[in-house]
Amino acid sequence: MTRILIVEDEPVIAMLLEEMLTDHGFTIVAIASTLEQARALAESMNLQGALLDVNLGEDEVFPVARLLEERGVPFAFTTGYGSIGLPPDWEDRPVFCKPYDIQLLAETLSQLTGKVD
Repeated sequence: MTRILIVEDEPVIAMLLEEMLTDHGFTIVAIASTLEQARALAESMNLQGALLDVNLGEDEVFPVARLLEERGVPFAFTTGYGSIGLPPDWEDRPVFCKPYDIQLLAETLSQLTGKVD
C-alpha cells in the first residue's frame, strides 16, 4: 500500500486524480485543498509520497514541499504553468502540467516512492 497525499484546490481535479491513482494501485490517504490543511496533513500523516499543486488559491505550496523534504517524503508538483513557475530550489523535482498524462504521472510516483506492482 503506497500512501499518497494529494494537495489540490480544485475539487474536480482532486477527485479525478484520486480515481486515476487508485486505479494505478495507490492509496490516497487524504486530499488537502488549502495550504493550512496540507501543512497539517504533511506533518501528521504517515506518507510514502505526495502530489502538490503549486498554486492553492493565493498561496503557493512550497512550505509544504519543504516540510515533506525534511521528512524524507518524495513528491511531485502539478501545475497549469509547467516548470517555468518553479523557484530554482525546486527545479529538479518532477512537474506535471494539466491536463495530466496519468500513465507518466503514475510511473513517476512509482519510481519516487519505490512502489512495485
